[in-house]
Amino acid sequence: MSDNSDSQVDLEFVKSLDAKVRTTGQVRASFGRGYATVDKFTGEKVSPGEAKELLRILEASDELFIYPDNICMGFSVGFHIIELSHPPYPNLPTERTHVLTCKEDQLPVGYQFERLIPIFMAPRSLERLAEVGIKPKARHSNYEY
Repeated sequence: MSDNSDSQVDLEFVKSLDAKVRTTGQVRASFGRGYATVDKFTGEKVSPGEAKELLRILEASDELFIYPDNICMGFSVGFHIIELSHPPYPNLPTERTHVLTCKEDQLPVGYQFERLIPIFMAPRSLERLAEVGIKPKARHSNYEY
């Protein structure tokens, strides 16, 4: 994100939500080929106040983007928030940093998929997400198992 302190505070807020709703763990990958990292979702939920602040941050940011995904090994609809930054030199790919992942049921009532469609389907969001190969769909069923 940009260097100003408000952007940094916003980024830290989003990261704190990630730490609240999710941890990661290591599992043995198939056929003994090392380990894989998996998400472990806590029982914590995002509060309505936190969700309101999160939407404010997403709508104000030029670098944070949300998109839906099929998570929990295919059994839950969820969302990722990533930070996209332009590379320091031309012709290099956009840099992508994970900031938050949560399950849809960790969001408060009124902040689920339908409410988030206008944010992740906004033209600017679609343009930036496409830079890293992400093409969100506006149908909840696209992310259901």
